[in-house]
Amino acid sequence: MANVDEKTFAKAYLHLLSQHKVLLADDYVKDPKTLTARDAPVLLHHMEQEKKRRSEVKSAGDQEVKTVSVTVKSLRAPKFVLNFPEVSYTDTISALKSSVSKESGIPEGAIKLLIGGKVQKDITTIQELANDKSDISFMAMVSKDSSFSPDIPGTPTSAAVATGTSSLELSDDIWADIASVVDKHMGRDSREKVLERLKKGYELAK
Repeated sequence: MANVDEKTFAKAYLHLLSQHKVLLADDYVKDPKTLTARDAPVLLHHMEQEKKRRSEVKSAGDQEVKTVSVTVKSLRAPKFVLNFPEVSYTDTISALKSSVSKESGIPEGAIKLLIGGKVQKDITTIQELANDKSDISFMAMVSKDSSFSPDIPGTPTSAAVATGTSSLELSDDIWADIASVVDKHMGRDSREKVLERLKKGYELAK
């Protein structure tokens, strides 16, 4: 038998198959279990597998991205507490620091976020820290050498600091309470001297 190349053999085989065409009506229906070896169609199983794989990929794409509630509290002045109710699992510490910066006015580079006393790296994702929790709490540490003027509720504004004024004023009633405490613990004789020193220190601190 002469050698035949693959291309020639394929053409001859397809020609042979074309001589035995099976024509079926558009509404042809038959139970596959009743088909014989002669009239059984060729089932392309890999097509079914491909369809299933695409379905799985689509289902994975339709899944909602998980979120977590995040609270950020400052360790020291300026004091603030910020709440972010929906932070995506895919967000990084760097993205969270950016949000804190926008809310507090503190430069992003001056902020360090800690959990359990450990500074978290910028590339760490929220998912790595969440552990399926519904909320996470961070402590924020601000670099001492950073220069900023945060306008956070509950803290003196930069204008107040510049003019040497503050919203905190001690009324006469407060000074009377202080006098009674000094009188009780140090005696009446020392009260006037102690109050005078306290008032001078208070005026210098304003």
